[in-house]
Amino acid sequence: MGNEQPRCIKQTVDGGYIVGSTSNSEMTGDKTDSCHGVVDFWIIKLDKSGKIEWDKTIGGNDYDAVQGIEEIKKNHFIITGISRSGKNGDKTDTSRGEADYWIVYLNK
Repeated sequence: MGNEQPRCIKQTVDGGYIVGSTSNSEMTGDKTDSCHGVVDFWIIKLDKSGKIEWDKTIGGNDYDAVQGIEEIKKNHFIITGISRSGKNGDKTDTSRGEADYWIVYLNK
């Protein structure tokens, strides 16, 4: 068991919701991916009734925290946050300081 902290929620164009959360849990309960590092982005898509449609864990080997999420067109999302992870896991660039701004594009 770990710790999940919702950071943002937005209504999607299909009437459902997208939730941006942090998580350090392994694959348990409703979470379908294990944590990659200390804390990861955990993105959850809910339908109109609040049922989970899909989820995605995104991160590197250290601390990665969601701060915002926007749907730019149906099922295409921009996720913003901070990262202390180096180039590993889902990170494609090295860290340039203690914590960097991280922008992720997600197409589901």
